Amino acid sequence: NPIARPMFFTFPEDTVTLNISTQYLLGRGVLISPVLDQGETTVNAYFPKGTWYNLFDLSHVKSPKNGTFKVLEAPIDTINVHVVEGCILPMQEGGLTTIEARKTPFTLLISFPLNYDKYFKGSHQEYYARGELFLDNGEDIEMHVKENKSTYVEFHANVEGNEVEVIYEVKCGEYALQQKLKLQRIVVMESSSWPQNVMINGSPPPYSSIHTTSTALTIDKIDLDIGKNFKIWWEI
Repeated sequence: NPIARPMFFTFPEDTVTLNISTQYLLGRGVLISPVLDQGETTVNAYFPKGTWYNLFDLSHVKSPKNGTFKVLEAPIDTINVHVVEGCILPMQEGGLTTIEARKTPFTLLISFPLNYDKYFKGSHQEYYARGELFLDNGEDIEMHVKENKSTYVEFHANVEGNEVEVIYEVKCGEYALQQKLKLQRIVVMESSSWPQNVMINGSPPPYSSIHTTSTALTIDKIDLDIGKNFKIWWEI
């Protein structure tokens, strides 16, 4: 599948998306809702079913199973970007150049359903989120997984009962190790509960590295190699 794609590529069962030409997806779950008309300061955006989180302030739109339109504020300095539940999005910090930006630490943004830590706690239901990461030098025309030339990783996050598990599975990692790329933090959207017994590869992180707000849980100062497998586990 192409990286930039129309909405119906990811939501073929939603017939409304067949007529949407003013929004698009990056990957399967990052929705861009741009202003296309001069002078406009709002966007009437369509959201397929699920919870969609604003990438910048972590506010959310809860869309029913048949989808919904919502008018979004869009001043000149704002682009509306939303991430759908069930995605794990790897992100890097900015830089003055693309070369500098490619060397910055990574953050994993995990989007579980709204109020997941209250809804799943004590139940026998399960929920999964997933994502992928491909890295190369940014100059090759074709994207291929090659030893020493690129890195490919799959992420899986699972909620079951009181437990959350994040698994980072490296398929080809040598390039990231050569570049000394690190994972600095994990942000779990819509999780305000303080996690219990956090373990990173079997060891607890520094207490000061865990933060919660009304919209997210952050586990910081992880400092894990992008090119190596790891597992993070905690109780809710």
